[in-house]
Amino acid sequence: MISTENRDESYLKLTQGKDFGDKQEAVLRVLHTYGSLTDKGIAMFTGLSLSCVNGRRNELVAEGVVAEVGRAFDEDTKRNVTVWSVIYDGVQSTQNSNYCLSSSELNRIEKLLCKANEHQKNLIKGWLE
Repeated sequence: MISTENRDESYLKLTQGKDFGDKQEAVLRVLHTYGSLTDKGIAMFTGLSLSCVNGRRNELVAEGVVAEVGRAFDEDTKRNVTVWSVIYDGVQSTQNSNYCLSSSELNRIEKLLCKANEHQKNLIKGWLE
């Protein structure tokens, strides 16, 4: 298990000197902040489209900084989907692995965010950190 302090240091090393695009950085930052997430969860927290998230996440997988860490059931699609996490110094973080949001939790958060104004959105995201 990797500690929060080591995880943050490793994240800085991971991103330092790398030429990640803005959208790749957004995907990486969300995974670092919230732990293990599905593409749908990443899309919700970044505001990027699902297809954009999929492409940027695939690029990060090819770079060796993100990896599949499990599967989750998506209530909307009634399918199992992949859960992703950042790889720090070759080690998958277990810091937030128990905090993988279920699709029903994501749906509730997504509905709240859709109805919320900017200030409320920031408050909701703050509660999740």
